[in-house]
Amino acid sequence: MNECYSDFRGLSASQLIAMTLRDNDAASILSRFPNLRAIEEASVEDMETAGLSHEQAATLKAAIELGRRCLTERRSKVYVQSARDIYDLLGHEMGRLDREQIRVVMLDTRNGVIDVEIVSIGTINSCIGHPREIFKSAIVKSAASIIIVHNHPSGDPSPSPEDFALTKRLIGVGKFLGIEVLDHVVIGDGCYSSIKDLMPQ
Repeated sequence: MNECYSDFRGLSASQLIAMTLRDNDAASILSRFPNLRAIEEASVEDMETAGLSHEQAATLKAAIELGRRCLTERRSKVYVQSARDIYDLLGHEMGRLDREQIRVVMLDTRNGVIDVEIVSIGTINSCIGHPREIFKSAIVKSAASIIIVHNHPSGDPSPSPEDFALTKRLIGVGKFLGIEVLDHVVIGDGCYSSIKDLMPQ
């Protein structure tokens, strides 16, 4: 098979199996099972009994498992719409830390969480956040936007003047890089605050 495809969603099940197994007789493979679900549930031994070689059966099962994991990841993806969502995601863990941490929540174009990364660990009452470190992973992972999160071990989530200054600086850097800073959430003991909501418009 030498065809070049750019949209695999338009291919039939027979074509997909043929490409996976490098076997042009995929239609006959399909005919040995009542439906795709039966192929998914079949073991390697079942597939061998149906006439596939061990290599073909193992390859097909690996492809099915990869698809299953992609589907599971998509279904379990976390989407962020508010500071409350960030608190639900990180509040329980970060609210118990005895030192300040700055983390970056990287989001895709639909505000789905790509990754969360610790970028700085400080003392009980301060933590230095440098734009270079904060945006580094966001650039590498092609994040459309980010949310900054840090904790106050004192339990009081009220932002300090330094927190406001850092947020303002990061918003400016984000505009230059094309990565929007959606919010800066401060986590306390069982509570949180959104610097975005507190900043003058």
